[in-house]
Amino acid sequence: MPGILIVDDSTFMRKLEKTILVKAGYKDFSEASTGKEAIEKYKAKTPEIVILDIIMTKDMSGIDVLREIKKIDKKAKIIMVTILEQKTIEEEARKLGASDYISKPIDSKDLITAIKNVLKK
Repeated sequence: MPGILIVDDSTFMRKLEKTILVKAGYKDFSEASTGKEAIEKYKAKTPEIVILDIIMTKDMSGIDVLREIKKIDKKAKIIMVTILEQKTIEEEARKLGASDYISKPIDSKDLITAIKNVLKK
């Protein structure tokens, strides 16, 4: 099973995502509530997948975190998550190297499908 870094400034969302993943059989997790923490954890653990909220309010946006992680590892597999359904943000995330993009509220099936698809790439 791949190591997964869950990045969201909402404790509720991190717990929800982790619950979905545990039910699907995933076991190796790290969590971060800020952009800086996410970057440090990525450097320390190099997870196979990052699930990254786009709208974070504490220090960096998800787009900023995506940029920084891609500087560290161009092959990083990052699934962007947001409540926003704006094509411009999705397009920007994909141009920066996001592997996939899912919307909140998170559907467990969509999250697991995104992970499986990203792992195949």
